Amino acid sequence: MNARPWRVISLAVGIAALTALAVRADVGSGSAKEPLFEDPTGTNFTCPSGATSTIGPFGFVILNTHGPKYVTGEDSVVSAEVAVKGGIPNATYQIFLNQDPNGCPTAPTGTLTTNVQGNGNGHVEQQRVPGATHFWVSAFDVTDFPAPKSLLRSPAAALD
Repeated sequence: MNARPWRVISLAVGIAALTALAVRADVGSGSAKEPLFEDPTGTNFTCPSGATSTIGPFGFVILNTHGPKYVTGEDSVVSAEVAVKGGIPNATYQIFLNQDPNGCPTAPTGTLTTNVQGNGNGHVEQQRVPGATHFWVSAFDVTDFPAPKSLLRSPAAALD
């Protein structure tokens, strides 16, 4: 029996395992990916849980805490990468980065503009509210509200 194929297979499995560990190490409890759902009435959310509607999804958000640590050991910055997919074409969405407790609701922290297909990306970040443990995003197209897909919300992510 030829041992060479087994060595190649063993090497491939070992590399795959190491790669999986390296990728896993980059994704900790300081980041999370959440879907964006439509909120047709503007009332389908709670501050601790974020979106309560499940219409969609129409994109996603990647939430992250980072930056210098507070005395309590918490990261001092929260950021969100927002990707609207199949939203309203050629619209400008205001991005709200909500924090709970003590930072919900919040003021808009940035915008994103969609293309003719209703796709767009944006990045926002703001100072973390000390003690906040749940974070979520609202993307709001004020001009077209209450049209379908004019208000998109993510569920809250629990981050350290």
